[in-house]
Amino acid sequence: MHRGLVCLLLLAAPAIADETAAKVTVPVEPDKKVDVWVTRARGDDGSLTLKLIARGLWPKPQSLTLYQGGGDDDGYGDDDVKKVTAHTFDVGGGKKIAKVEITYKPPDGKKVDEQTDTILVGFDGKTHKMLELTTRRSRDRSKVCRETDQIDLAADGPTLTASRHLVREAALGDDDLPIDKSCRSPKEVAKKYFKLTGGQWVESDGPPAEAPAAAATPAPAAVTPAKANAPKPAAPVESDD
Repeated sequence: MHRGLVCLLLLAAPAIADETAAKVTVPVEPDKKVDVWVTRARGDDGSLTLKLIARGLWPKPQSLTLYQGGGDDDGYGDDDVKKVTAHTFDVGGGKKIAKVEITYKPPDGKKVDEQTDTILVGFDGKTHKMLELTTRRSRDRSKVCRETDQIDLAADGPTLTASRHLVREAALGDDDLPIDKSCRSPKEVAKKYFKLTGGQWVESDGPPAEAPAAAATPAPAAVTPAKANAPKPAAPVESDD
């Protein structure tokens, strides 16, 4: 009797809700905002599903799958993920979108290796991905030098710029000086440009063309003031007729 009751209770128990991994409120425009949740669910095989839930502009909340993989499928799984964050991202003109960053250990990498994927999500019309890009890779260049390949994103209207640079951090010795003096960050910065097309940023060949400068309007001619000692015009001569 009791065993049967326990089985009925287990069958009637609700499914465990997905874990909230991150949350942010996005002021998409000065008078509009969207509440965003990123949920994290683990599969029986160790797989991972990340979803974004958006609420605020529509009659019902909208759901967008950000990532699904690991376990029996390719890609990183739940155990590989180290951090999930959500932030606002400024796109210019007083508008903002959501930026989700997922940091994990690459399946084929070493235990100390890290990779961060960035997903930009817009809310015009419906919730959709605007860009998905790996923006950070960290590894040990040597036992005394840590190297990070990093991409910084900046948007201005229809153009998004991705600036890539290397950051190297040297381990310090007992004298607080770098053990490997060659472990220095290079100054070079490589840039890629993306153009907003159909609600998504698509890689373009180069930076946007600058608008031609407007022709300068010639200044009006200066009026030369009369001199105080300038000769006066002669008075008209009256006729005797």
